[in-house]
Amino acid sequence: ERSARDREVRKLSESCHQTVAVETKLREAFVHKVEQTLQALVSSGSDVTAQLHRLHDASGEHSKAHSEAVSHLGAEISQLGLDRRRDERQLQAMQDALARLQEAAEEEAATRDRTLARDACRVEDLEANL
Repeated sequence: ERSARDREVRKLSESCHQTVAVETKLREAFVHKVEQTLQALVSSGSDVTAQLHRLHDASGEHSKAHSEAVSHLGAEISQLGLDRRRDERQLQAMQDALARLQEAAEEEAATRDRTLARDACRVEDLEANL
């Protein structure tokens, strides 16, 4: 009976050792799989973070370019306003000069007409005296 129990104990002991060995292998495989999954998640998280940084940088560059373009356009509009005011002043100066020239021409024509009328009177006087 004792040897039957010893055999039974050995069988149970071997079965326990096999069960422990299988459980250990399964645990090791599970731990290995979890580690791989975590590494993959960390790697993909790093990729996502890198993509977010690239998008943020690109967005910043776009915003900077947009701001520079708006600033440049503002400067151009301002310069156009200055150019327009300068052109308006030049046009006014030309109009004033033209008005003065017309006035001078009218005075000259009036003076010429008076001179011609006076000369015509002299000619009549000379002809009358002849």
